[in-house]
Parts: sequence; C-alpha cells; structure tokens
Amino acid sequence: MESLELRTNVIAAYVCGGHGDQVPQVAAAMQISPGDSSDVGFNMACALLQLRAFGDGEQQLRLALRAGAASGTEKPNMPCQVLSVWERYSMKM
Repeated sequence: MESLELRTNVIAAYVCGGHGDQVPQVAAAMQISPGDSSDVGFNMACALLQLRAFGDGEQQLRLALRAGAASGTEKPNMPCQVLSVWERYSMKM
C-alpha cells in the first residue's frame, strides 16, 4: 500500500471533488481510517459534513483536533481549518 500521505490526499481529493459519499468505500479499499492520523480524521470529517451528517462530522472534527494535539503533529492552522469547515457546513443546516 502506498504512503499514508498519498492515501490521505486521495481521501481529500474525493472530498474536494464533491464525492464524500464515496469516501467510506475508498478508505476501506486503501485500508485507511480516521485513527491513522489527524489529517485522515479531518478529511473524513469533511466527507461526513458534506453528506450532512453534522453530528458525526462534528465529532470526527473534534477527534482529529485531539489526535493532532496529542501526537504533536497538529499543523499550526488546523484549528482554524476545522472552525472554517464547521462554520461552512453548519450554516447549511
């Protein structure tokens, strides 16, 4: 299997392309899950939000933030990205 970074970017591409509904199948095929990294968790949360699964998406965003903080891999702008994503999708509720 390819690198975690490549698989993470594939998930992000599906979300950015508006194909969040396909993310669970793609993630399973690539053997990747939200617990693999905060970036994977963030991208999968965005897919949930895209599907209007707001409660699950919010929970996943919070888990991604905590995972990044706990592992020391959180990017400096990740909290801002999370807030931006949450605001964008919550306005559609």
